[in-house]
Amino acid sequence: MFHRHADARLPRLSAEGLCEHSPSAGRGAGNPGGRRWLHLSTDGIGPARARNHAIERAEGELIAFLDADDVWLDHKLSRQLAYHAANPEVALTGTDYRFVNEAGQTFSTFFDLVKPDEFFFGAPAFQRLADPCAALLGCNLIGTSTAVARTEVLRAVGGFPTDVPSASDWALWLKIADRHPVAISGATLVDYLDRPGSVSKNIAARIAALHAIVDAYADRTSPAMVKSVRRVRTQIALVEAEADLAAGRTWASLVGRLRAFAGDPSPEIARGIAASLLVGIGARSI
Repeated sequence: MFHRHADARLPRLSAEGLCEHSPSAGRGAGNPGGRRWLHLSTDGIGPARARNHAIERAEGELIAFLDADDVWLDHKLSRQLAYHAANPEVALTGTDYRFVNEAGQTFSTFFDLVKPDEFFFGAPAFQRLADPCAALLGCNLIGTSTAVARTEVLRAVGGFPTDVPSASDWALWLKIADRHPVAISGATLVDYLDRPGSVSKNIAARIAALHAIVDAYADRTSPAMVKSVRRVRTQIALVEAEADLAAGRTWASLVGRLRAFAGDPSPEIARGIAASLLVGIGARSI
């Protein structure tokens, strides 16, 4: 786990274990923050179950998550701690994060890429989502290493779902957002290591997980939720189309793009349809 910050007042979950702040823990050069590390062995049970095991062992009121390759920037936790202290009813917060390659070069932030419609875009202050479940369904705005959540809420909703391993964090945020207030900051407070090929290799499992998550909210009738369901299904259709194209199923890819276009008749998708059509015609003429 890598982090450069001065905050050590709440438990952090990482691939290496659970770190808890304890006033009684020894202080010194090796432990300047009085932190107590609990190294939990989970014997390869997977990220979701491992995190749930750590959540059950945590003693603090809040839990922050940090994946092993990511970096918290200065004051990341202090900002979130201050906000949660002033707004105890908020169950979950997240921030923007930027992509960094293995050479240490920084690139776009996540919000720069997805350009969320929410009013907090680019704003450093934490602001609540008006309809948190719909907003997070339309786009998973909370990267795992940016999240801080209330321990009692994490336990009450059952922790990370284990039946959607390719998207367990998104599924958990949605369960929380369906019951509690959620706030987001547009400040960039985490570096996310973007490794080549780090996207899930099992694309079929990823697609199945996305379908399962969106289907769980498909019967909601609020305008915001209907819009988000349509948006996600459009994105799923595009992912399926890309997978079909990579597998040489050109016409299946075209059908997927047409399905996506029905949900979002945008120029970008139209250009993708034209490209798929040209590829399909070329393949058929060979």
